[in-house]
Amino acid sequence: MTSRSWHRLGGIATALAVGAALAAVTAPADAAAASPESAGANWLAAQLSNGAVVGQYGADYGLSVDTAVALQAAGGHASDVNAVAGTLKAHINDYITGDAFGDTGS
Repeated sequence: MTSRSWHRLGGIATALAVGAALAAVTAPADAAAASPESAGANWLAAQLSNGAVVGQYGADYGLSVDTAVALQAAGGHASDVNAVAGTLKAHINDYITGDAFGDTGS
């Protein structure tokens, strides 16, 4: 083979290697990128503890309901929505009365 052929072959090999490297670098990043909505819903779901958002004073059932509504709208979080529903069902009186805050009979 002449030196010109080797030079041409080296150029082709270099072009192929650069193309493969670029494809390898950009493909996983694009595939792994989550939409902002999905990332936000995942963060919101992570705020749940045993089906409730827990604040300074314990389970915040109102905020938990808001969280479940948002997760339902975002989609893909049926198990989290069901967990909130189950927790709310078990603590419905804590949510709809003031008994837990000392307002007995409200």
